[in-house]
Amino acid sequence: MRTYTYNFKDSIQTFIYVAVMLAVLAATGWLLFGPDGAVISAVAPIFLMAFVPSLSPHTLMRMKRAFPASQWEYGQLHHMVSSLAQKAGLDRLPQLYIQPTQVINAFTVGDKRTAAISLSIGAIERLSARELQGVLAHEIAHVASGDTRLTMFGEVVRSVTFGFGTFGLLVCVFLGFSAPGLDLPLWLPVFFAAAPSLIFLLQLAVSRRREYAADAYAARLTDDPLGLAKALDHIDRLEKGLWARMFGTVLPTLRHPWLTTHPMTEKRIRRLQEMAGVEAQFSTPAYRMHAPRVVRLSAPRRLRVVQPGWRVYPSGRFFW
Repeated sequence: MRTYTYNFKDSIQTFIYVAVMLAVLAATGWLLFGPDGAVISAVAPIFLMAFVPSLSPHTLMRMKRAFPASQWEYGQLHHMVSSLAQKAGLDRLPQLYIQPTQVINAFTVGDKRTAAISLSIGAIERLSARELQGVLAHEIAHVASGDTRLTMFGEVVRSVTFGFGTFGLLVCVFLGFSAPGLDLPLWLPVFFAAAPSLIFLLQLAVSRRREYAADAYAARLTDDPLGLAKALDHIDRLEKGLWARMFGTVLPTLRHPWLTTHPMTEKRIRRLQEMAGVEAQFSTPAYRMHAPRVVRLSAPRRLRVVQPGWRVYPSGRFFW
């Protein structure tokens, strides 16, 4: 597999995008406050990261109505998370949560010390065990690579750039009204107005690149790139099937690839196929019909004593 090559390329491109983001922020600070402002602007996000208020993963999961997955009911998933986390070299196991929705979804919050992974009921019921392992490996790859911290760093850079850009626009408007004879370059207010949008586009590019990197990392953890590829294909077909049932046809995507946080599913599947050295196609659902699935055990239900010698069951029937 060529996962290391892909991971190295993704890391280089991520570094370039982050460097350009800091360069735009430094240019904004230089235009406002001179050379000292450029240095302070480039260094400020690094210090602000230590003071950015953040909610605990448990609170974030509660906001998503997710509940902790019990060892009894979701033991197989816990085993997958434990095995993958050990392969990724994580010191602490991510907490596993279940989101009560039929929409297939999985996401990660927190860092390496406080990571939490959420899986939806729809993902558990509709994806095979092999596909779920690929999805969990992808989420653990985000944790191991520190992608959540990188996302927060991008938000800090965008917020600071937005503040500087707004302040710069106000200064340009003030100078335009207070000093009509001042020859103010036209590109100056244009740059202040466009800087936050440029940072936002770079932030989306970083997110897409980290998704590619997480795919490569997950393929290395599971040694099975096609497992994640099948999961992506399965999810994509289910989503298209939902649109087809609602509107009678599969609607074309209206969002430009540059305006999405995730790459195109077809490109991700193609990369995973190249990592495995095959050109597999998943157009037939045959591999899903007999694919082993995660077994969910039902927790033992408590019995309520009515009188000595009698017990009532949830169905309401009485037994001696």
